Amino acid sequence: MEQSTLNTALLETELNTPAKNCYRLVVFGSPKVGKTCIVHRFLTGEYEEQYTPTIEDFHRKIYKIRGEFYRLDILDTSGNNPFPAMSRLSILT
Repeated sequence: MEQSTLNTALLETELNTPAKNCYRLVVFGSPKVGKTCIVHRFLTGEYEEQYTPTIEDFHRKIYKIRGEFYRLDILDTSGNNPFPAMSRLSILT
C-alpha cells in the first residue's frame, strides 16, 4: 500500500471515530520521574534511557478493538508548571 493511501485511510479512521470512542489521557507528575519514558514505552514498546526534558508532547493512537475504532489522545506534561490554572486548562482542552 502506498504511503499516501495509508495516510488517507488513517485520517478517515480518525475523523470517523465516534465521540464515545475517543479518550484523553493527561500525564502529570513531578519533573524527572519518568512520565515521558512511560508514555514512550506504552506507544512503542521501547525503553529510552537518555533524559530529554519535555515541554509538552501530544500523541494520538488509534486502536481497533472488536471491529470498532478507538482514539486515545495522550498529553505528556513537563511536570514543571508554575501556573496551576494551566494544568486545569490542559485537562479541559
